[in-house]
Amino acid sequence: MRKVNDKLDINSYKIDELIRNKEIFIFDFDGTIADTEPLHWKAYNELLNNFNITLLEKDIQRYIGHSELQIYSMIKNDFSITFDEEEFLEKRLSIYLNLVEKENIQPYKFISEILDRYKENCIYVLVTSQMPNIIERLLSLWKIDSFFMPDYRFFCNNGKVKKDDIYKDIKKYIKMSKINYKDIVVFEDTEYYLSQARKLGISTIGIEHQYNVGKLKSCDLILSNNS
Repeated sequence: MRKVNDKLDINSYKIDELIRNKEIFIFDFDGTIADTEPLHWKAYNELLNNFNITLLEKDIQRYIGHSELQIYSMIKNDFSITFDEEEFLEKRLSIYLNLVEKENIQPYKFISEILDRYKENCIYVLVTSQMPNIIERLLSLWKIDSFFMPDYRFFCNNGKVKKDDIYKDIKKYIKMSKINYKDIVVFEDTEYYLSQARKLGISTIGIEHQYNVGKLKSCDLILSNNS
């Protein structure tokens, strides 16, 4: 498995050899398209400070990859607290969006290059546990909304459908006459979903950041945001 740093040109590391013949590129969002994970947890901790609670890295690593509502349930159980979920959600997302704009978070360099390079030859699909309004806001802010057509944005935020459910039944979601798993590549920052994609014969590219270093095993290539 080869690791490629964000600071280096993807041409130099032959990423093209792995993905140039793929027809469908499936992307997760947080931690995969941009380094947004730390800001989510800053927002959580700002609100949880009212309960004298600070989420540590070990907590965050357990919560990553779950839907918003699942995380709320885990936090309530882990710390024996209660809160109004709708109010918490509204406040947390407001804090998060302000942080994204304040800190001028942008897509990873390697993701921007991939999006631009293969846009004429494949379908870009977004499969995420994030809230739809957040996704739409950030895709517009980063001017990459045109890459992901509305019909190919799939949201798993309510916990009823998981990403791997979509992988397994991809023909139901992507309107193509013929789809072969070998023609798909998944970009993900969570080992579980990488492993599920790989079991189906899908090529996998793991996105490494501060919360998953050393945890991504089921991938053909790692793109790293760590120096």
